[in-house]
Amino acid sequence: MDYDPIWDHDAFTNVQMTAAMNLLPRQGQDIADHVPFTETPVYTEDFALDRTTIGEIDLIPSSDPGSPGDLMKDYERSTAHKFSMPYFTRRTTIRPSEVIGARIPGSNATRVFETERQKKQTYLRREFDATKAHQRWHALFGKIYDCNGRLLLDVLSHFQMQRLKKTITLGSSVEAIDDQVIDCMDKIERILGFTPEWYKLIVTEKGMKELRRDKVYKEIRTLNKQSTWVDRQDGRKGTIIAEKVEVVYFQSPHIDETKNLLVPMIPDLGRTINGPSASMDFEGEVLPFYSQSQPLAWNEGLEIKGSMRTISYTTRPDAAIEIDFSK
Repeated sequence: MDYDPIWDHDAFTNVQMTAAMNLLPRQGQDIADHVPFTETPVYTEDFALDRTTIGEIDLIPSSDPGSPGDLMKDYERSTAHKFSMPYFTRRTTIRPSEVIGARIPGSNATRVFETERQKKQTYLRREFDATKAHQRWHALFGKIYDCNGRLLLDVLSHFQMQRLKKTITLGSSVEAIDDQVIDCMDKIERILGFTPEWYKLIVTEKGMKELRRDKVYKEIRTLNKQSTWVDRQDGRKGTIIAEKVEVVYFQSPHIDETKNLLVPMIPDLGRTINGPSASMDFEGEVLPFYSQSQPLAWNEGLEIKGSMRTISYTTRPDAAIEIDFSK
C-alpha cells in the first residue's frame, strides 16, 4: 500500500498554518485584559506617528496596496516620526518521529498532523503573545521597542509630553485616600479636556503588597463588599475607590513590578498596529500572525516559521499618572 508523503498533508500548507496560528487563543497575561488595544492593519512596512491638534498620538494614513508612491513621504510636519515596523520571527521543527502515528494504516492521520502542528504553533504563539504583552505594557509608559529590545521611540520625549507622577499616602482614612485619588483624576481631566466615565488603577506586585498591608485599604475592600458595587453590571471586579476608580492587580514576567499606573478608560486609548508579512505568500494581506513551513535538509522533518510585524502605542500616554504608595 502506498502512503502520501508525510509532509504533503493539508495541515502543513501556509494557508492552513497561518489560519491556525491566528485562531489560537491568546497565551499568558496581557495588560490588554485591563486596557483594551484596538488592532489596526497597515499595508506598508514604514509608517509614521504624529500628535494631532487635540493632543492624541495618531497614525498617519498610509497607502493601500497598489497605490502609487508613498503617501507619507510628503508629510512635512516636523513633529511626525516615521520608522519601520519591527519584524519578529520564531522557528520550531516537527520531526518524523513526532507524527509517526500518521503512517499506521487506518489511523486518523488528519487528527495526528493537526494535533502536532497545533502544539508547535501554540509554542510560537506563546512567544509572540509575550512580545505583544511586553510592547503593550511599555506603550502605557510611552515607549516603543524594536525586535531586539532596543528603544525605538520615546513618545513622551519626542512629542514633548509630560508624564505626571503622584505619591498616595496610605494609613490615614478612606476619605483621605479618596481625596488624593480625586486630585489625580482632576489632573487627568485637565489634560484630556473632558471627564472619562471611569478609571483603572493598575497595581503591580510591590504596590499590591503595600495596599494589602494597609488597614484603610482593607476597610475600603470591606465597604466594597457591603455596597451595591458587589452587584456591578459593567463587569468590573476590582476594588472601587473614589467612586469611579477600579483597582486591578496585574502580574507578568514582562513588566517592572514596582510601577503602578492610573489610567483613564477612554475610547481607543490603546492601539496595536499589524503590518504585512515579509513573504510573497501573503502579499496584499495583513494579519496579526503568519506561519510558513519548509522541509529540513535530508528530509529530516519540517521547519515551521512564525512571524509578525507589529507595534503598540497609546493615543494619550500623557494622560496616565504613575502612582507610588507611602505610609
